[in-house]
Amino acid sequence: RKMEYVRVDRLSERCFLVVENDRFGQFPFMYVVMGEDKCILIDTGCGSGDYKEYVTRNINKNNLPYLVVNTHIHFDHVGGNHLFNGSLSSGICMGCRDKTFSQNYPINSLAMAHSGAQVKPYEVTRWLEEGELIYLDDKNPTKEFSLEVLHTPGHTSDSISLFAHWEKRMFVGDTIYPFTVVHLDCIGSNVADYVASLQRLSKFIKNQASNSISPPSISPSASAASAAAASSIPSPSPVVDKSVNLPPPSITQSQKDAMSDFCATLGLDLSIAQQSFNVEALLTLFDWDPAVAVDFYLTNMDEISSLCPPQPPSSSPSSSMPSSRIESAPIPASSGVLLSCGHVESNMSPAGIDDVLSLLEIIRAGALP
Repeated sequence: RKMEYVRVDRLSERCFLVVENDRFGQFPFMYVVMGEDKCILIDTGCGSGDYKEYVTRNINKNNLPYLVVNTHIHFDHVGGNHLFNGSLSSGICMGCRDKTFSQNYPINSLAMAHSGAQVKPYEVTRWLEEGELIYLDDKNPTKEFSLEVLHTPGHTSDSISLFAHWEKRMFVGDTIYPFTVVHLDCIGSNVADYVASLQRLSKFIKNQASNSISPPSISPSASAASAAAASSIPSPSPVVDKSVNLPPPSITQSQKDAMSDFCATLGLDLSIAQQSFNVEALLTLFDWDPAVAVDFYLTNMDEISSLCPPQPPSSSPSSSMPSSRIESAPIPASSGVLLSCGHVESNMSPAGIDDVLSLLEIIRAGALP
């Protein structure tokens, strides 16, 4: 049986990443933020499985009420929203900048452009204003203990970003992520808005990076929900130099690149993947073609570990990433802001924003052929 969700990473004390194994090749990154009185879900993916049941079973074990916050209208971000309709949830939130666009999800979600995709009906119960704060504890509301809403149109007219003040993390949706530098070919995309949003994000992040806020700890009552799910998870260890995840020197640079491309496409961390199967051996089977290896991986996940067993020493299970397994993702040893993207990367450097702005300026100036 295909696993609908192939990966859960604990990014911090409060924040978790879930990666969906959808059949449309989107592999959306969804985030779970454990609050004091609610469990906040940033996007709900394509709707491949019962996301509510999955999060309740693996992370939100005390069954706190759910509050869904969508970064934008696309089907791979709102596909599970229908599971959170009704009185048992705290609501579904979207940015208020273009309500008409957001409400026309049958067309603007792009589901019709992907055979078999659909967005089941749901109701937005809270339209988020620019600068609005989503508190992790409504009884004790403080800015330091909140997600701040930023309207960041460009990819879509209703795109928003969310800044987690307590840990300097910016959830950016599809505004930026690795390997897709500029994604402005969608209904509602706007280049001028996109440039303005990147400039605003850059300025906001640089201002925040100089502020020092001590992250609030989860109270005993609220932490019970995630403590059970994460009881066996070691604390995220700082990683200063990501070269520790590179293959040994005997591997050529092109082969290193192939391994990086393979992991990036699937949203895998190389060091974690190596605990379940030998990435190098898998790519060798397909003449180091990452695209072919990705296709094989997705259609033969249950056999990967036996076909390409991990290199010893390894204490990891031999099965391939069961849905209940939670990993601790490496956190860069930095006091700066991190970007958590809607695809590919959950701990991205904000320097990428300025890189894209520089590229756009080069394009505007006609410096590229």
